[in-house]
Amino acid sequence: MIDQIITALKNTSSVTTFVPADNIFPLIRLQQSDLPAAVVQLVDTEPIDTKDDSFDLDVHTVEVTTIAEHPRTAWRASGQIRLRLQGYTDTYIIQTRFVTQATDVFEATEVHSVTQRYECHTKR
Repeated sequence: MIDQIITALKNTSSVTTFVPADNIFPLIRLQQSDLPAAVVQLVDTEPIDTKDDSFDLDVHTVEVTTIAEHPRTAWRASGQIRLRLQGYTDTYIIQTRFVTQATDVFEATEVHSVTQRYECHTKR
């Protein structure tokens, strides 16, 4: 599922205007990679249960962290990522919903980040 989200981001010109496609990574940012960058990771997966059994849907929590040297770049990139992923569907993902976001500054390196959390509903 993460590969589908990464592919969607890499194929969206409004996203790659701020974060080059080669700088969108699964799980962790590669060492020595350029900024800005984005990291997509699966944080949690839960089945949707019914009263008696497990339904054929899962809810995945996905985090997308945008990292940049300037806060404005991090915010603009994360805004374009949100526009792309809010409501995103494909053959496997039946719904994507924005949940929350948080910001951080890594003071030692003066790197800014915006982390967004999404719920992705998938059909098994």
